[in-house]
Amino acid sequence: MGRSHMSTKAQRRIASLPQATADRKLPPNETVLVDRYQAALILNISVMTVRRMDWDGKLVNRKLREGRCSKALYSKADVYKLAGIPLPATDSA
Repeated sequence: MGRSHMSTKAQRRIASLPQATADRKLPPNETVLVDRYQAALILNISVMTVRRMDWDGKLVNRKLREGRCSKALYSKADVYKLAGIPLPATDSA
């Protein structure tokens, strides 16, 4: 009953993935991009709805590719504009 839905092979593969560190390369203008999960939080909707908005053309994604993996990133300005709230000022200090 306490079995995980993932196989031990998958668990080992996930454990071997590199952890995010401060010295890891970030995409250009990383501070102005958000991922699906962040966009969903800003818009107060589900991640699946963000994907549907992407498919419908309401949000335009920029793909960050690293080998076989890719990540959909969205312009923070576009997400806040769609939410109808002003973009928060960033701290430059």
